Amino acid sequence: MINKLFTTMKTEVGDNVQDTSSASATIIGRYINEAYFEFLNRVNYSHVKPDYSFTTTASTRDYVLPEDFGKPLNAYDDSNNLSLKRIDYQRMLIDNVSSWDSNGTVEAYDILTLPVQNQPSSSSVITFTSSSSSDTTQTVHIKGMSSGVIIHEDITLNGTSDVSTTNSFTEILSITKSAATTGKITGTSNSAAVTVAIMSPSALDYKVKVVRLFQTPANTLTIKMPYFVVPYPLEDDYDSPVVDCANYLIQRATAKILRRKRQYDKAKDFDIEAEKVFQGIIWNKENQEDQIHELRPTPYSRETV
Repeated sequence: MINKLFTTMKTEVGDNVQDTSSASATIIGRYINEAYFEFLNRVNYSHVKPDYSFTTTASTRDYVLPEDFGKPLNAYDDSNNLSLKRIDYQRMLIDNVSSWDSNGTVEAYDILTLPVQNQPSSSSVITFTSSSSSDTTQTVHIKGMSSGVIIHEDITLNGTSDVSTTNSFTEILSITKSAATTGKITGTSNSAAVTVAIMSPSALDYKVKVVRLFQTPANTLTIKMPYFVVPYPLEDDYDSPVVDCANYLIQRATAKILRRKRQYDKAKDFDIEAEKVFQGIIWNKENQEDQIHELRPTPYSRETV
């Protein structure tokens, strides 16, 4: 098979269901992405970025991870030749109540999902700006704590010019956008001393993954952390799947659209065709002439009763 662009797949699905309107193309794109991630889960897709590492700063325990970070393969303190173990952060707090925020030797870590990169260092307005002058109609919605209560505020972007909230926040609980932007959106606090968030153009809801180290590093270290990459959804017309599965996505998305239109018999036919394509993909993936699959059973110890 030959992989196809997102725009080509949308066009072919539209032709299959005899609806090539722009409104239908938006829905078709959503169904193609649903089929895309269904496929990746079915084939247990995994791609490892082996060379990721970061450098610690003394007295800093949280480090922002790349946007495509899925889960770590392992973690290694390259400065001290020490493997780090992953522990549940809540368990770490319970077991180390007197030293969880102390500086010391890094022995463990956990991966957390947080609403912002950094919280304001003190009560502060939040300022947003775009890297593109064309972002002037989108609204940024901020939810956070102010004087001990939860408040909401909406502000409209003004391109590359700064716009700030009226309220001051001590903690940010969430940041969302009303629509995709052309440029990256950067949010700061405390007179730009703290970077709160950097939102990619397509992101509407901001979340960030961080690695939290225990104990907090007392000095500079190099931490190696190869990780499994999370594939990005198909968004731009010239996007293509990370594996050659475009024909499967077309068949499955067509079935989903037909089922939406209550054309169940036709949808079933396309599902059957999709499964045929899927089986062909699996056959090509597993039938490698130069690859040997070995079964290596581990025997019980002779001392095992």
